[in-house]
Amino acid sequence: MFTSILLFLIYVCVAAGLVYLVLWVIKSVAAIPIPAKIEQIIWVIFILLVIYFFVIRVVPHIKL
Repeated sequence: MFTSILLFLIYVCVAAGLVYLVLWVIKSVAAIPIPAKIEQIIWVIFILLVIYFFVIRVVPHIKL
């Protein structure tokens, strides 16, 4: 279970880097202005997805 959680955290870091890179490319290279509120919404959706997948991955392993 520990290795599963560790691998999940590595995937989260990679995915966060990719989201950041996509936002940076859209704002800097493509010169498309993204309002701060839209960028915050994108990060909130990302965090909610991370929490959802974390719960799905961890809850079946918890023995009550």
